[in-house]
Amino acid sequence: ETWRSLITLVLEADPRLVAGTCATTVVIGWWMLKPATKWVVPIEYTKEFGKEASISANEYTTLASIVDTFVPEVEFDAATEKQARAVAPDIPVKELAEFFQRSGSQMGVPREVALAMKSNLPAHSYAGLKLVFWLCSTRIGSFLLAGRITPFACLSRTTRERVLLGWGSSRLQAKRTFFTAVKGLSIATAYTLIGPDGKNVNWKALGFNGSGPKAKTSPPQIAITKVEAGTTLECDVVVVGSGAGGGVVAGQLAQQGFNVIVLEKGQYVPEGDMPLSEKAANVRMFDRAALLGSDDASIAILAGSVVGGGTTVNWCASFRTPGPVREEWAKQGLDLYTSPQYDKALDAVCERINVHTDGIQHGPHSR
Repeated sequence: ETWRSLITLVLEADPRLVAGTCATTVVIGWWMLKPATKWVVPIEYTKEFGKEASISANEYTTLASIVDTFVPEVEFDAATEKQARAVAPDIPVKELAEFFQRSGSQMGVPREVALAMKSNLPAHSYAGLKLVFWLCSTRIGSFLLAGRITPFACLSRTTRERVLLGWGSSRLQAKRTFFTAVKGLSIATAYTLIGPDGKNVNWKALGFNGSGPKAKTSPPQIAITKVEAGTTLECDVVVVGSGAGGGVVAGQLAQQGFNVIVLEKGQYVPEGDMPLSEKAANVRMFDRAALLGSDDASIAILAGSVVGGGTTVNWCASFRTPGPVREEWAKQGLDLYTSPQYDKALDAVCERINVHTDGIQHGPHSR
């Protein structure tokens, strides 16, 4: 009855009043939805780059403002210098000052983050991230997501920090996922991005001079066959994956006399050809360039995508399964882990991969 009365009132009203009300509603809606960041689009954004990364100017502007919140330009005053000196007493003041005053945008991080997302994330995941970027470039979207009528890129850094921290601890999984994904990628890119000189601009302030010399190239220790359309191979057993699981299974079967073929989607990278920078190694040797993760982005999965899988990309910290862990597994019904058979399996593995403690020198992070 109330709705009927309202409709009757509208129909009987002055047409000019109705038209004015509708026009006002349209204008307000347009103003709330219209992206308001065009006047601050980063200068590095071009139409060509937008096509390459499949990202609009307003989406990219929001992304850049988020990156600069995670990797900000910080004033290097006396208090900041004192804190920095407490952990880096030997680094020159000039290097420390440049480190703190260097934002993500100044290093080209937003551009690399956009390209990495486009190249390595599933299409639906990238589309979801871009939707958030676009919404935050509008007044109504920023109001709904950040509680501010001002578009995200136009907020002060302090306010942007508060908003992002709120997303990181939000009850909504989508907000937590967004926070974790963009934060991790922004910070990782800031410290792995390599310049024309083959180094990262932050390395000097961190006291890092780069990786050591490459190992000498050696001939392949195993037969590698590139499988193409029409290729026919005969075998007794096909093992998919050459990592710690597939590689061991294939080796055991081959020792029993079976003709085994191991299929590996990753390429063969001999030791002498392994990249020594994190970014290059991530792209060449890790699944999805090290951007693989759980659906909610709460867990990063650094999975090797190369011949040898995880056994190729992981460092050689080898130790027997601790007794308390084995006992805990056994309590869950896995009696094998407290049996003599498992002890024999551990002996065989340690002998096969030559586990030893001779000549080990631990770095500062392992002491």
